[in-house]
Parts: sequence; structure tokens; C-alpha cells
Amino acid sequence: SKALTHGSLGYEVDRQRARSLLATELIDGNVDAEIQFNVIRLLEPKDLIELIETRENLIRLSDDGYEGAMYALLKMEMSENWFEDVGRRYSYQQNPLIAEKYALQLLESGYGFERFEYLVYEDNLGAAITENQMKQIMERLEEVAQDKSIFDTRTAVVANNILSEIHQSGIAGP
Repeated sequence: SKALTHGSLGYEVDRQRARSLLATELIDGNVDAEIQFNVIRLLEPKDLIELIETRENLIRLSDDGYEGAMYALLKMEMSENWFEDVGRRYSYQQNPLIAEKYALQLLESGYGFERFEYLVYEDNLGAAITENQMKQIMERLEEVAQDKSIFDTRTAVVANNILSEIHQSGIAGP
């Protein structure tokens, strides 16, 4: 279903088919399927109400600790690319407080740094977040970049790459 959702691995984008493939998994309570279903809703919502419901579902799943949900939620709340492609059509208002909270939560694990790096490089991150709100995120990145014992050397390198891109793009200020 992921390949159909994003049009990868040689598959054409077919979100209807992806939804139908997820149906059985959703009935069985598969959380990964629930996250993927919400990603599809995020990319092709019916209306603003569905976007708000999707946000609430992703918040619930993020609060349960699922990094995939945090990533999707951050895409929704911080990505200028997503906003230009989808959010603007439905007059969706990105919420920087949600973005700040779940960015910090995502940065509590080594794998979360790689997901955050993808957001920074691929999604024009930070358009909806203020410099002040970005401050805590920057502090967390700097903490990991300086103290390689927190996760591992690879994570420290990723943190440094993210910091470099954020400074270069001016997301955290000039």
C-alpha cells in the first residue's frame, strides 16, 4: 500500500487501491495500517473536516509513541510543500505549537533524526513555525550533534547535517 500511496517501486499512484488493501489490516487493528490510512487521507482529503480528523488521529497515534505518525503529523504541520500542494486548497491552518511539540518528541530517538532530516531536506520545513519555536528544536539538535554518546555517531552526523541545512536555509533565522 505504501508503494501505491507514493507511486514508488515501479507502481503508479493508486490511493483507492491502497485504501482497499489496508481495509483488512485496519479491521484487525494493525497500527501501521492505520498510520498509512491517515497518510492517504493527508495526501487526498475529501474536505477540511477530514484533514482535521486526520490530524487528531495522528496526534493520538503520536502520543502513543508511533514515529510514523509523528512524521506524518509534522509533514502536515511544518511542510511548506504539503501546504502548497494540499493544505491551501482546504484553507487548513498549520499549527506551529503542534509542530514544535511533536518535532521534539520525534527527536527523542536516533531513528527520529533520520525522519526529521527527510522533512528538512524534502519538505521545505519550517514555513509555519516561528524562529522562537524553532529554538528548542535547534537546542535538541545541537545537544545530539555535540554529544555522540546520546545515540551514536551516525545520529550525531545526521543532527549536524540538519543543523547545517536549517542555518543555510534560514529556517531558524538569518
